[in-house]
Amino acid sequence: MPVRFPDSPRGAPAAAWAAPLALAAIAAVTSCPAARAQGGGTPEKTPIITDRPDFTESTEVVPLGRVQLEGGVTDSRTGDEKGYTLGEFLLRVNTGPRTELRVGVNSYALVRSPGGNAYGWEDPTLGMKVKLADGDERPGLRRPDIGLILQTTLPVGAPAYREETLQPEAKLCLAWDLCERVQMSSNLNYAWVSEESERFGQFSGTLSFAYALSDRVGSYLEYFGFFPGEEAGGNRSYVNGGFTYLVTDDFQLDARAGFGMNPTRPDGFFGVGASRRW
Repeated sequence: MPVRFPDSPRGAPAAAWAAPLALAAIAAVTSCPAARAQGGGTPEKTPIITDRPDFTESTEVVPLGRVQLEGGVTDSRTGDEKGYTLGEFLLRVNTGPRTELRVGVNSYALVRSPGGNAYGWEDPTLGMKVKLADGDERPGLRRPDIGLILQTTLPVGAPAYREETLQPEAKLCLAWDLCERVQMSSNLNYAWVSEESERFGQFSGTLSFAYALSDRVGSYLEYFGFFPGEEAGGNRSYVNGGFTYLVTDDFQLDARAGFGMNPTRPDGFFGVGASRRW
């Protein structure tokens, strides 16, 4: 999910996110009907699978011969800063049975703060996703779906958001079908980033539970964090949740909201988006 959060000193207690995710896990298990294997469909009949609105990227690539565009808007608050992103564009193009090209046009961003305003286009991204392995057909935690994303930013954005060098990142994507309507997903990420020309390694991770309320309406609850959140140190952690609505098999709408478990208050965001496949 290509969402930008305004930078500020942050830190989070290690177990601050445990309670909401524990409740999500309990709900996932208790809401599971008798587990049964899910049959696969042809690419033409498979509903669109997106990498938004949650921060967790899916393990799936765009089906053969298809192109997919995802985008949205986000309103965020961090202390005295107010941030807005318009676009969040991600173009995904199938390049093979298990691969896709990913072009992140990203967003036009605006941050308002007492020290002044910053605005302009963020650095775009270029990358690829590979589906490495299919999970066990039987629901459970035996063997996950596995995907890998390799990408980097390109330093051509507006001066306010441009970094001087490439920002490479690798994401290991995992997913388990717990039962017919419940899926658990996780990403383990590492990025070699820079902040004001200072390089540092940044780990990030996610844990997400998705529940299908119906054939067209989905929901999710997710934790994600950055370790450290910035070059000066201090971690950043968030919990967010949202809904998706499948208008057609190739068109999806979404909405999300979340908050940061960090010392700075207020610290939250909400947004809406849409995804279309051709």
